[in-house]
Amino acid sequence: MYAKRLKGAAITLAVVVCAISIWHLESYAQTPETLKKLIDQAIEGHPRIMAALRELKAVEGEVTQAGLLPNPELTIEVENFGGTGPRSGFTGSETTLSLEQPVLLGGKRAKRIRLARLRKRLSAARIARIKAEVAGEVEGAFWELAAAARSHSLAKEMLSIARKGQEAVAKKVEAGQVAPLELYKAKVLVAAAEIEAKSRFYRLAEARARLEAAVGREVVAIPDVPIHKEPLPPLGIASRPDDAIGKSPIAVELRLEAEVARASSDLMEALAVPDLKLGMGIRHFEEDGGQAVVASLSIPLHIFDRRQGDRLAAKQRVLASEQRARAGRLALLRRLRSAWSRAQDARQEAERLLQQAIPKAKASLDAAAEGYRYGKFGYIEVLDAQRTLFEVQLQSIDAISRYYQAKAEISAIIGSSGHTVKR
Repeated sequence: MYAKRLKGAAITLAVVVCAISIWHLESYAQTPETLKKLIDQAIEGHPRIMAALRELKAVEGEVTQAGLLPNPELTIEVENFGGTGPRSGFTGSETTLSLEQPVLLGGKRAKRIRLARLRKRLSAARIARIKAEVAGEVEGAFWELAAAARSHSLAKEMLSIARKGQEAVAKKVEAGQVAPLELYKAKVLVAAAEIEAKSRFYRLAEARARLEAAVGREVVAIPDVPIHKEPLPPLGIASRPDDAIGKSPIAVELRLEAEVARASSDLMEALAVPDLKLGMGIRHFEEDGGQAVVASLSIPLHIFDRRQGDRLAAKQRVLASEQRARAGRLALLRRLRSAWSRAQDARQEAERLLQQAIPKAKASLDAAAEGYRYGKFGYIEVLDAQRTLFEVQLQSIDAISRYYQAKAEISAIIGSSGHTVKR
């Protein structure tokens, strides 16, 4: 009997060592090329980015248009013909050929150019913000899938060990070596492992669907990516998350929106200044064949319409854009602080699990296996210790996954992906 028990303990320890070894082997060095490829694929064909690029092209056309001078006007005027008496024909007519050129006053052209260029910068900033959001979404989905795949693999391994343990206990019950109660306990462990494996399977399917939606295509093979042990990669921001707000694509976009509103208000003020129209031409007198130079200068009188409403609306939009910028910055700060806090919490939890809980769970498993070898513990105690080890391993994967989710959100906020897109 002692030989059989020793053989059973050896099998148990072999299974346990195999499971732990698999977990260690899958925690290898990071492979960012896979993630970069997925982000590049998502960015290159993303409809939001493509639409923003077309808008940038349109604004470039507006920049060109804003710098053009107003066209001159060519006028041909015939007077004093088709009347009565000596004016019945063209013998007494006068023909004038003149050229008129509008002259913009109030700095209209310069302010139009400045407004168009600011809108171009705003369009570029909007593209940068969308790219950061897409990259962050892909990054978050990528690491969620990595964690889900590792958790599912671990849950399947736990289920396999539980089933083998149930088979071993069933044989011992048949041989009369243990009470039937041990078999019921083993079945409970198998049922719990089956529930966990099924749950992890659905999480894996959900994570895969999220990554496919983010990338915009089917993910044929689940990326073979690591779930780190320690240390976890840095967040990309300093200890004070507030310092990273200034260069955030969202903050840059909000500032440029306010600048565009101010430039638009300046242009409205300039449009209230009337423009001159200068004319120069030559007049031919049909009656005697003489000619004379004609000059003109005209200016509209802004008595009733001085663009009062447009100027007032532009000023209010400046105030509104400034308030939106402040509100957006506060919301951005809340998001960044929240993500930073969640990342710190997940990091600390993962480190405690990896440095304390998992080593203790392994020691507990070793003690249970050793006790079983000498008949101090039953087989169920060994399986229960094994289940505890798997549970803390799953908890560590979940904590690491939450860390990467928060890190991806921070990357989206501060725009730290560094990816480009062809125009």
